Amino acid sequence: MADLATYFTPDGNTYAAQGIVLYKFDASKSAAFLQEMLVPLREVFLSEEKIARNMEKYNRSRQQVISDHVPEDPTIMSGDFGEALTYYIAKRFFAHKANVTPMKLRFKGDPNRPMPHTDIVFFYIDDMDTPSANDIIYTIEVKSRKKRPSRDEKKNTILSAIAGAELDKSSRLMKTIRYFVKKIQDEQEPEQLFKEVERFKDVYFFDKSTKIHSAVAVVEETFIQQHIETITEKLPETHPDIHVYCVPIAQLELMYKSFYAQMPNT
Repeated sequence: MADLATYFTPDGNTYAAQGIVLYKFDASKSAAFLQEMLVPLREVFLSEEKIARNMEKYNRSRQQVISDHVPEDPTIMSGDFGEALTYYIAKRFFAHKANVTPMKLRFKGDPNRPMPHTDIVFFYIDDMDTPSANDIIYTIEVKSRKKRPSRDEKKNTILSAIAGAELDKSSRLMKTIRYFVKKIQDEQEPEQLFKEVERFKDVYFFDKSTKIHSAVAVVEETFIQQHIETITEKLPETHPDIHVYCVPIAQLELMYKSFYAQMPNT
């Protein structure tokens, strides 16, 4: 898989006062990026094992099986692509220590409906048998927007992601872990993944672990300045426990539409 550092450059300086870290995308490499990431991005939605299983069980072509998982609703297309992209950005950059990284989009029933609970949850397990503060649970709330941002601060994409991250922090995380445990079984994901995630269903293991909460906004690069200028509050003061990231991408809509168009052929 591509090293995302080839395509994205972390920038913690430009909006340091606002508490926002950018992951700047090199638009000159858009075509190469999409080509390298087609299969990894599709794998976030659908595993090779499930493709093979459904081809054999239902006597369908590979293209037919994958096409069933391609969303058509414009809002879902944007949101799911943002989540899939953030999955890899998080693994490469701000949650790189995680050693258990379930792909939640694989648990999706209807491709045109949003999924419940926390968008992305990663885990770092220091010792499988011994709970400690060395264990880490990463929660990541993702919001995507291809259009010009609303002037209404309450509808700001970055603030919406932060609101979701605050919800993860206060009440949603354990619900997500229980959801994972059920869906991992339903989707016949590896037994080892089941054991690693189920471990945190135990309140003792859960309470001992360190929690790191993040909010990510994937937006059209043209409007990044407007997204940030709409925010009047000082995020490091109002949301001190939330790490805030923004991923501005030139021609974001073209990128995700190109991905979905090619996804059935991966």
